[in-house]
This record gives sequence, C-alpha cells and structure tokens, in this order.
Amino acid sequence: MLRSEHPLYLAQLQALVEEENLPWETLRGIRILITGATGMLGSCLVDLLMEANRLKQLGISVYAMGRSRQRGKARFAKNWEDPLFCFIEQDLCEKTWKPLEPVTYIVHAASNADPISFARFPVETLQANLWATEQLLTLAKEWKHCRLLFVSSGEMYGQMPPGSGPMIETDCGTIDHSSARSCYPVGKRAAEVLCQCFLNEYGVDSVIARPCHLYGPTMTDTDSRAIAQFVRNAVDKQPIVMKSKGEQDRTWCYVTDAACGLLYILLRGQRGQAYNVADLQSRATVRSIAEQTAQAGGTEVVFALPSETEKAGYTPITHAVLDPGKLQSLGWKARVPLAAGLATTIQVLREEKDA
Repeated sequence: MLRSEHPLYLAQLQALVEEENLPWETLRGIRILITGATGMLGSCLVDLLMEANRLKQLGISVYAMGRSRQRGKARFAKNWEDPLFCFIEQDLCEKTWKPLEPVTYIVHAASNADPISFARFPVETLQANLWATEQLLTLAKEWKHCRLLFVSSGEMYGQMPPGSGPMIETDCGTIDHSSARSCYPVGKRAAEVLCQCFLNEYGVDSVIARPCHLYGPTMTDTDSRAIAQFVRNAVDKQPIVMKSKGEQDRTWCYVTDAACGLLYILLRGQRGQAYNVADLQSRATVRSIAEQTAQAGGTEVVFALPSETEKAGYTPITHAVLDPGKLQSLGWKARVPLAAGLATTIQVLREEKDA
C-alpha cells in the first residue's frame, strides 16, 4: 500500500478538508503552482488539495513542479491521470525554464532541506532559495493578481542568545557567514528580503511561512535529517543511532498540520508578513525525539560517531523553538500530538514497506 493511500494518512487529510476555519470556497476553480512538490511538505500539500477536490468538488487545478518526472509519477500515482493534476518537470537551478501558464497562487517549497545536501550541494541550496525565488516573483509580477507563498525556515532566525524564549517573527539571531553550511539559513533570509523588495517596488503580493522541524509519513527516502534516520531505523526495528548528545531544543510539527498551516497563510495571511509554523506542545530535544521514536517503533537508542560529511551538514543552532501565536491568530491549530504523530509515521511507513 502506498503511503499516500494509507487509511490513517487519508483520514488526517480528510479531517483537514472539513476544517471549518479554512475558506475552501476561495480556492474553487483556481490554479495553483507548487514547487518542491515531491518533497515532504510540498507533496503533502498536493495530497491535501487533491483530497479537497474529491470531497468538495472544488475544481482546483494543481500544478506540481519537481526535478524528476519519474519520481513525480511514483509519488503521485494516485492522481497522475486526474485532469486537475499536472506534473511539471523542472530543475529550478537551470537558467531556462519551461513556459508556464498563469496561476492564482504560487507555493515555493523547493529547496534542499537536509544536512547531507547542505554539505554536498551548498551552491544549489542557495540558488533554489534565492535565484529561483526571484524567477517566481518575476512570474507573479507578470501574471498580476498572483500571490506567492515563500516557504522559508525556522533556521533563518540563526542562533539566539542563551535563555531566549520561543522565537517570534521579529526576532533575529546570528548566523556564521564564513561557513558554507549557512547556505540554507542565509538563502532563506535573502529570499525573504527579496519578497519584501518585490512587494515594495512592484506591488507583488507575497507571504512567508517559517516551518519548524517537520516530520511525518511523507518524509522522503533521501532525507538525511536525524529524525528521518530515526524513523527509518524504527520502521526496520533497528537500533536508533544517535550521533551527538542530542541537546538541541526544538519545536516539531506533524506534516499534515504544517500543510494546513501553509493554506492558512496563503489564504488568510497579511501580505508581506511572515508566520511561524510550529507546535509548542511538541517541543522536545533531539535526544528525546530519538527515545520517543524508539519507544514507538519497539527498538532502542545507541550512540555512534558521525562521518565528516555528516558533521559538515550539522546545524550549529542549539535553540530552535518557534512561537506559532501569529499563525494561530489566523485560526490555525496543531491537531496531531508528537507521540501520536511518531506512531502514525512509523505504522504507515512500516506497512508500506511490508506490503
């Protein structure tokens, strides 16, 4: 059974489609472009919109953009022949893009987002966030009446002073500009400023999402983040390998909740504003996440030394706790608690593998 068709995952999507605070009717008949559509968050948003089409007959035309048509067809097999779904094969770092039809909304969720990619492909990581954002903002300018949602990251805050509380959208910590690892947070910061520049100079409507650390059954097989490795080991009933003390303090958010948060920002967010996407009730250190994942998967936690490539991709940020109050003021709320989210993720992925 494909993870996208698992009853537990579908039930979570269907519950969000019934979310009474979301103005679903404003999406009726519109066209939406989602970059990074085969990634963890982008693919979940595609699933959510297509499920809304099925349950509410909204007629949303979903244009899913990704680098590999083969990967796209495997991920979206359920929707591949649907006339309201279209996959666009495009590497955002290429100089020439395929012609695109005007859309009402753009969700720019494409970026390398895992440590190994930061270590191996810092140039491409920076380009996908800055150069590609410029291209998409230019398209939004040409198309007129088009809103762009830029999916930034909680990493853009950098390292906050010791003892800081949960970060709000006006906070700004330090980032080491001498490190190539900063390709990700600096790229996100620069792209956010570019959104503000296009708004100020050309009137291009944009909003910004800053997700915290996400997890869920749509995590990709190439995801090298610690939580993804923990989950894969738990799915295989193998020991979970910790390669640090795991003292980093973070907020986490289940992927369907995060995808729902994107829609709240897209449809209700104020132009030019940024919104944290996080669940303060799901606050935990990396070590605690490892222990909870091991418990959910029926395995144990062991320790090992990281490789040089792994160390090069590690974030130096120790405090990554985001305050979601601003997003909650739009009507959003997290639905899936951490323990339940980890258990569901492991069950869905384990049953897909055993099928």
